[in-house]
Amino acid sequence: MKLEEQTSTVMLPPDVLWDSFVHVLTHLLVEGFSNAKKCSAGGRALMQLDFTHFWSLLEIVSGGKHPEHRAYVEQYVKAYYLPKDLLEQWLLEPRGYSPKHLAGLVQCACSSDKKTRQRLLALVESVPSPAAGTPGAAANPATPAQQPAGDGAA
Repeated sequence: MKLEEQTSTVMLPPDVLWDSFVHVLTHLLVEGFSNAKKCSAGGRALMQLDFTHFWSLLEIVSGGKHPEHRAYVEQYVKAYYLPKDLLEQWLLEPRGYSPKHLAGLVQCACSSDKKTRQRLLALVESVPSPAAGTPGAAANPATPAQQPAGDGAA
């Protein structure tokens, strides 16, 4: 089933459909990267290379650039390269990644330093989940157990 075929039956502009599709794809990529148990420097370079190649083909097929979605994946992959002190600062900044994604990043980035890994994992647990309106919020909605009590207004 091609996306172009669906635009004739769905009453949404093609650019809206592509944006939604790219949003899901980028979140799936981050999900996949976060599931890696170990990641060497060469593996990180391949992640970046694979994503760059994937993105160039996606831009051709979709006819759009989608910079905010591209940045979502690029920031995540580039965080693997950060020194531990800068990674800590990066984790504290709201970027829309789920705690699971952040924990996966810490597990790989600090695989050889147990003390730093434990400290950063504790930091990830203390960081609030993505707020509404951030790039990751739509793909990572809070489960009912995470919903605030009352009318749902935060």
